[in-house]
Amino acid sequence: GLLRFFDTNFYYRQPIATDNIAQRNGDLAGEIEYAAAKSHKQVKAVMLGPLSLAMMALNKSSLKFEDFCLRLGDVLGHEIAKFAAAGASVIQIEEPCLVRNPEHLEVFKASFAKLLRYKQNSKFSLTFYFGDSGKIFNRLHEIPADIFGIDFTYSPGLLDRLSDDGFSKPISFGILDGRNTKMEKADDVARILEKPLKKINGLEHHVTTSCGLEFLPKKYAIKKLELTAQAAKLLNG
Repeated sequence: GLLRFFDTNFYYRQPIATDNIAQRNGDLAGEIEYAAAKSHKQVKAVMLGPLSLAMMALNKSSLKFEDFCLRLGDVLGHEIAKFAAAGASVIQIEEPCLVRNPEHLEVFKASFAKLLRYKQNSKFSLTFYFGDSGKIFNRLHEIPADIFGIDFTYSPGLLDRLSDDGFSKPISFGILDGRNTKMEKADDVARILEKPLKKINGLEHHVTTSCGLEFLPKKYAIKKLELTAQAAKLLNG
């Protein structure tokens, strides 16, 4: 059946898991290969992580929830290996359910460890949206991701915590609201990020939207992308 995608007006058809959980006929890698052949810039692959997929699926298998997550970690890992081979230099693992259900952190860490076996030379960007990342922020250092993507529209006060306490790894700053057609100003975004950027280790940081842009009309989605580029140029300059 159709279920609401978090608190949006979008719906998804709930996947049903049976005992025969296997990797088969994945076609995303072909799209990554095509994009990499057409682009002179880095290509990023995006996929839902094992914990969120497990929580959003209807589990009719004999596996308990924890084992179900681990099995999905293995299955998705094979797909990640294809992404890396197809030319994806960054693989974005999206786990919106983790920031809404921090009690599952240990289960997530075990399933994420499965994915790490397949990443090859790609970088992992672990991304959260539609939930307050501040709930697990103090434990992010336990997760061996290369980049952490945070939806700051759902995380009040987290930028101030970053400015005061710093962080040990690169961050993808989801500053621009990916669900609102209201346009931010690039110089305001750059000004907001100047202080926290001085307290974070790592040379590679990203300015991005709070979530994917499928929730906006096309012309506004393009404008949001243009704003991210303008803000990044201001910060680099």
